[in-house]
Amino acid sequence: MNTLKKNLEQREKPELIAIITHILRQEPDLQWLLTTPLPTSSPRKALIDPKMYRQQVQAAMSVGEN
Repeated sequence: MNTLKKNLEQREKPELIAIITHILRQEPDLQWLLTTPLPTSSPRKALIDPKMYRQQVQAAMSVGEN
């Protein structure tokens, strides 16, 4: 995992965006990761919107019904 982290840290922003876009084309179900604040070591606190989590739960429940 450290090798992966180093590899990503060495990439430029446009290249990272291209990689993420490619991954999301392959796995569109991962798009929720872009709207959910992820735990980081950054001191900056993200505002948490309960609506975002509500939508994710509703989407998961609707998939389970099929």
